[in-house]
Amino acid sequence: MRNVFSSWSLVLLLMLSSANVFGAINCSVSSAGINTAYTGALSINQTTLDITCTRLSGDPATSAYSVSADNGINAVGQVNRASLGGNYLSYQEFQDSICGTNWQPGSDIAGSINFGSALAVSVTVDYWACLPAGQVYAVGSYNDTVLMTLTYNDGIGDVTTTGGHQVTIITSPSCSISTAPGVIAFSYTALQNSATSTSTTFGTTCSIDTSYSISVDTADGVISGLQYSLRLNTADTGGSNPLGSSGTGVEQNFYINGTMPASQAGSCTSANCQDSVVHTLLITY
Repeated sequence: MRNVFSSWSLVLLLMLSSANVFGAINCSVSSAGINTAYTGALSINQTTLDITCTRLSGDPATSAYSVSADNGINAVGQVNRASLGGNYLSYQEFQDSICGTNWQPGSDIAGSINFGSALAVSVTVDYWACLPAGQVYAVGSYNDTVLMTLTYNDGIGDVTTTGGHQVTIITSPSCSISTAPGVIAFSYTALQNSATSTSTTFGTTCSIDTSYSISVDTADGVISGLQYSLRLNTADTGGSNPLGSSGTGVEQNFYINGTMPASQAGSCTSANCQDSVVHTLLITY
């Protein structure tokens, strides 16, 4: 007796396909930040922020976005400040080059991300940092960190992501004769018995802790045959030449004291004579 066995198997291959694959738009925000110098004059500095996004083919091709910025880690109210130890420089970030439209809490940068047919896109937006003129400063590197918050629609709903940017402001030593000296005017009678003294004042403004010295080009001279001397001081008597000091960021006042010794005949041959000599005031720092 023969037994015949037969076997078979059925293989079912199930293939699922979809014409559309859905994911979610994914974006990030970054910026090179601000890196500039400050000399005491108005400073306007342009830079950019970058929004980089990716998507899958089934995701929307556009998304509105907004980017907010806080006032940094050293702010006083709505005023941004960069710090150097206990010293601060104020600055603000703006959406335009005339420093008219703030970029700060309540005033966002906004726009639209447009992919077109691409799956990745980057949006670059300009912004500006403006430093007011006339600020008192020390010498060195002032720094701050600003937090940016990007809000966009990922194809499902609104999402947020953050990124920071650095602010670096470099200052260098500076000094100026901010108030020019007046005239040293002697009134002298030939062979008079006592010396004649007179003075004038001037002002210097130097950055905080900047060491400097001031001097006149010629401390002693002769005019109409009369010897005289010029000396510097913080008061209107006496003095030394040169005179050293350290900047405070605000104007400091000094004196040029002039002395003409007694008993000089001079070279004037008329009842009255007038003469003048020009001197140069020097500041070294």
